[in-house]
Amino acid sequence: MDALIKNQVKAEWLEARVKLRYADEYQSLRASGTIKMRKDSLIWMNVKALGFEVGRALITPDSIFVLYRLQREYMAESLDYVEKTYNIPANLTTLQSLILGNPLFFHIIEFNLEKKELSYHLFGRNDWMESHYFLNNADLTLQKMNFDDFRDDRKVDMQLENYTQTSDNQNFSYFRRLELSSEQTGNISVEIDFTRIDLNTPKNIN
Repeated sequence: MDALIKNQVKAEWLEARVKLRYADEYQSLRASGTIKMRKDSLIWMNVKALGFEVGRALITPDSIFVLYRLQREYMAESLDYVEKTYNIPANLTTLQSLILGNPLFFHIIEFNLEKKELSYHLFGRNDWMESHYFLNNADLTLQKMNFDDFRDDRKVDMQLENYTQTSDNQNFSYFRRLELSSEQTGNISVEIDFTRIDLNTPKNIN
């Protein structure tokens, strides 16, 4: 547990270029994009397909703003509304942790430990959540985490691969695979392939 906490990526600012693949029960999309982030403040991103910007989004501690360029539509909603409507984790802290590849914690006090051939498995539960973390037994980097939310009937699974050291000697996972399942969303799969990152350099957000 100490290693899980210690190995979190620490960044006041982040800018990243990414390749994205999204799939649900109705469609599959491939795109590229740019993500900018300031800790506890905002997430900004744009998405391009075939060289054209198709959308951009701004997420603040309490709201989300999305511009759909092709449809010429605009959405502005509270994060509470998005979370309740689509039954997905939608708060700034959780989303920033996912971008950084940091573990998500849901107030589980006691964990059990199971040693596997290639990993350590930490797991625990409370009245509404069961949490699992798998750490590489060689360097204790986080390889996978999954959560079963009994209260809201949703499951989240995230795999982290391709760890590379950043310029300030932090281990950053350059490839993520996120699986989300709930009654409202069905099964959703998102792959994020980071092609370039820059940490702790202040950015213009526009």
